[in-house]
Amino acid sequence: MNNVDLIRKFRDAVNANDFVLFKYKNNQDRNHWNCICSAMDWITVAIEYISKTHHKREDSIEVFAYISSIDIIIEAVQQLYRVLCNTKNTLFAADKDIFSDNQFRQTDLEYFKTIRACFGAHPVNLDEPSDSQNKSKRRFASWSGNGFGKGDYSVILYSNQPDGEYICLDINFEQLNAFLTKYYSYLETLINEIERQYNEFRSKMISRKFKCDGTPLERLVILKKECALRLNNDYFRTTIDELHLLYETPISCDNNVEMVVQYRNALTNLIDEISDNLQNMKFCDLEYDSILDPQPGCLRNGWQYWYEKLSQYIFGSGYPSQLWQKNIEEIFKGYFVFEYKSFDELYLLVKAALYKLSLNSG
Repeated sequence: MNNVDLIRKFRDAVNANDFVLFKYKNNQDRNHWNCICSAMDWITVAIEYISKTHHKREDSIEVFAYISSIDIIIEAVQQLYRVLCNTKNTLFAADKDIFSDNQFRQTDLEYFKTIRACFGAHPVNLDEPSDSQNKSKRRFASWSGNGFGKGDYSVILYSNQPDGEYICLDINFEQLNAFLTKYYSYLETLINEIERQYNEFRSKMISRKFKCDGTPLERLVILKKECALRLNNDYFRTTIDELHLLYETPISCDNNVEMVVQYRNALTNLIDEISDNLQNMKFCDLEYDSILDPQPGCLRNGWQYWYEKLSQYIFGSGYPSQLWQKNIEEIFKGYFVFEYKSFDELYLLVKAALYKLSLNSG
């Protein structure tokens, strides 16, 4: 299957959950995630080129581009194989089933590297194919073409020896396509390997029970640790961090305490849900996430814009406070007492007020 569908399927498997990123971003002190991403990108580039290339290749540079695209895919699949299968071995290293009739009696991989060199990778500085260890013997390739050899395309390899005979090296596009298909199709095996590793990891984490007792803040500390061990999912991690902020922020005005306590009591449902989902390795949308982001329908139009600016400011981006603070106070005037010692506290008061309003409007 020499088309883009398989690399898309592989990419989907890599990105299906956070497992591949979680495991391979720091794997034995190596960032193998970057290697995986590079391999996927270049396989995509190469296979898209090959899929659009005409079967009749009558230009030396086009043939070189075609062979080089195959080489990119072979190297990328090799890297994926080494990373995902935790091996230093070379995939299909000893196989001789594709180019079985090659004149140098090389393995398929060796012979393909010979083809790549002679058809454009470094045609003016070649080893002697039959005696590659003898550096005094060199070869130089003619331009490639068809009509003067027995294959679909050919080059003539001239010798640097005064009495050395030339060699005609032929390629067969059907064989090259078969060679490509053999490696490219191995992505199916690697997809299965990713699924196997994830299922094994998921089962291990489900069987690893954890207790989540104590105060809400104590429970959130436990959940943050467990989240880091269980894929460190962005959605769950940021939700836990926000909950931690909402529980640890002190209240300055006694008149606001009742509203905040009501809100915090409701948020325990979300803490329970996160705990249950982490234990069972379920990383879906959280049902009680609506408590964290209440949306009452009784405020003036446009309140969400200024609420968003407050949220962005709290979490490290957005406009300076002087550009949104006055609007927030106007929108929520009368819903709580505007006494606060930090913008974190203001954020908590706004959240609590929104939740209270959503109950009343519901």
